[in-house]
Amino acid sequence: MTAAAEASTDTLRRRVLVVHPAMAPYRVDLFNLLARQCDLRVIFLHAVPPYAANLPREELSADLECSWSVVSDGGRSPARALPGRLWREVSSFRPDVLVTHEFGWASVLSMLTPLAGRQAGRILWTTRSTDQFAKLSTARQIAVKTLAPRADALLAYSKEARLSLAAVARMPESSMFVCANHQDAGRLRHQADSTREEVLNECRRRGLADRPLVVTVGRLVEVKDVATTIGGFARARDALGESALVVVGDGPLRGTLELLARDLGVADRVVFMGHVSSAQVQGWLSIAALTVLASLAEPFGAVVAEGLAHGAPCICSSTAGASVLINSPMRGVTVPPGDLGAMEWAFRSRAADLQRATDLAGSRRDDLRPLTVHDDASGFLAAVAYAVGARAARRERGAA
Repeated sequence: MTAAAEASTDTLRRRVLVVHPAMAPYRVDLFNLLARQCDLRVIFLHAVPPYAANLPREELSADLECSWSVVSDGGRSPARALPGRLWREVSSFRPDVLVTHEFGWASVLSMLTPLAGRQAGRILWTTRSTDQFAKLSTARQIAVKTLAPRADALLAYSKEARLSLAAVARMPESSMFVCANHQDAGRLRHQADSTREEVLNECRRRGLADRPLVVTVGRLVEVKDVATTIGGFARARDALGESALVVVGDGPLRGTLELLARDLGVADRVVFMGHVSSAQVQGWLSIAALTVLASLAEPFGAVVAEGLAHGAPCICSSTAGASVLINSPMRGVTVPPGDLGAMEWAFRSRAADLQRATDLAGSRRDDLRPLTVHDDASGFLAAVAYAVGARAARRERGAA
């Protein structure tokens, strides 16, 4: 069979081994969809992301339909445990393709591990945004230029990030594919439906039910720059009428941000909800008239896509990978990071379109996303087919 023929055969028989940083809600739908279309096994380095230790591992475990394991289970650090685990997985599972994240130690290890007699293809999957590629240190640029050409295919979060990757790696785009960070709209809406009454009761208790809500979700840390969101909201208060800003999430800057809201005279209009469950996050997004992601740096920003799935437009930082989703006025606007004047303008530009929480709770808005998790899966599987074909072509050249 020629390399081209092998690349075009049905992906159902492909065995794909993924080394992923951690279990996270935004990957469940993708992995489950892939598990129905190929033989997928995932090795998570951590049970949950180190920055989100309060994520419910039990729920994530129950939702995952693919075969998976956690390297850090047993108390050993992933850096110490992965070499032996990867060797055992490769020997027993004999993957057609091995997928690793970024251009670090796990990807270096994947290049050094004999994969079923060197037959398996290798894919590197980067989550860096265009902005992050533009700001790569010299050492990281060297890592990209060294590792990328050794892979058979590469995955990026967007077409724009793919262009940036091609420029840094000095490689053709033909070996690069797009797999972003979307979730299934049906599952997100089911979660919202299951918590909406609880969220509405909280709104009634706080006097928010009959007001338009601007919702921002994330950790209260410097990189999320919730301060600019609060500042822009305060500046535009005259245009925003009775609107309230709901801050969902917690973190070390909560006290500082609460003080900022008081100093700016909007303490009565900025509500700090603290940490809530994943399902409640969807409940808040489903009644949001507008969402905001003001991050100074953000590989993607899953909450942007989640809000769009519920029909809520977004004010999105231009540095976030998800800013590529805001490609028409109906989806929102993008603003430069840390730009208070631009944030004020963005709030004013959307003020006339904001609807009350109770009105939105009784409606079913269209999914505004230009892409879905099915597009992500298609990009991933296209990279798998390409990697298999590229590896086969190498074997043919070596045998000639």
